Amino acid sequence: MGCDRRQGHIDVSRIHNSIKDTVFFAPGFTLLELVTTVAIVGIVSAMAISLYQTSVAKNRIGTEINTFMTDLTFAAAEAVRTGQDVTLCVSVNGTSCSTSTLWSQGWIIFDDPTGSQQTVTGTVIRRRQPAFSGGDSFTADNAIAAVTWNRGGYVSSIAPTIAQVTFTDHASTVSTATTLCVALGFLGQVTSENPGQGNCQ
Repeated sequence: MGCDRRQGHIDVSRIHNSIKDTVFFAPGFTLLELVTTVAIVGIVSAMAISLYQTSVAKNRIGTEINTFMTDLTFAAAEAVRTGQDVTLCVSVNGTSCSTSTLWSQGWIIFDDPTGSQQTVTGTVIRRRQPAFSGGDSFTADNAIAAVTWNRGGYVSSIAPTIAQVTFTDHASTVSTATTLCVALGFLGQVTSENPGQGNCQ
């Protein structure tokens, strides 16, 4: 087939026509279909990335709030245990109190027998918390930069003028999904709050 024995050569045109008759040509994508597909993939990818980033931020905020609540409870317990005032304050250097109300810079817990809310030579520092690493903003209302508990476990530094202090932790991109708060009452009670509860915003 396709071979001309008399001429001694192959008839290429016959072979080409035979193949052409049997090949099935599948339709391809149009430019519009390709652009639409790429756009959909881009939107879905952006949504997935946004959800992932929100989830990571929520987990980080939750860890930060849990750490702070644990330290609030610890400071109150230490005041009762040692029978003297104990202070928790914002600290940038881990050794002394700062006047800043940005608690995300870090904090310390120390024995404060005079209730001065300042460390001195020989001050016993019970705990140190370094600055947050995720760029979150952790602040207190009423310009509170330090809290002191007395030996009864009450927050002597805010009573009786302030009934409650609210500490608010925001992710770098502020939203209700990535915001948590801690409320500290002058009786020493510690509660977590979501945006819309108490003074949490």
